[in-house]
Amino acid sequence: MDHDDNDGARAAFARLRRVGQAVRLFTAAAGGVMLLGMVWVWTDEVAVWDYARKDVGASAAPATLPARAYWIALALATIPAGLFVYAMARLAKLFDRFGRGRVLELENAAALRQVGWLLIAFGLASPFVRAMQSVVFTW
Repeated sequence: MDHDDNDGARAAFARLRRVGQAVRLFTAAAGGVMLLGMVWVWTDEVAVWDYARKDVGASAAPATLPARAYWIALALATIPAGLFVYAMARLAKLFDRFGRGRVLELENAAALRQVGWLLIAFGLASPFVRAMQSVVFTW
């Protein structure tokens, strides 16, 4: 019976390690996509205008964006993006702990709570930032 219990525990731990690795890869990819999206949008003038008009709703934006408005809008965009990337990094760290067999620990509960609050902050910050960017784009 002990041998079967050990085999079951090893199989469960192996599954946990695979899930942990998969989630770490997913969270790294999600954070990376967010960062690449930021670079893509904010380094391409056409993409900035598409974002301003379609996502932010700044249809009255001037034909050329003043440098000050560009930098303020970019700085605002880093708020939700940073929250999301940080949440993904914390989630990756949490699943790294799971993958190492550190499952039922108080630190994990605190990390999971932090990820939850970061994602809530991301969700709340996003529309606020878009509203502020709309104002900036139409100065």
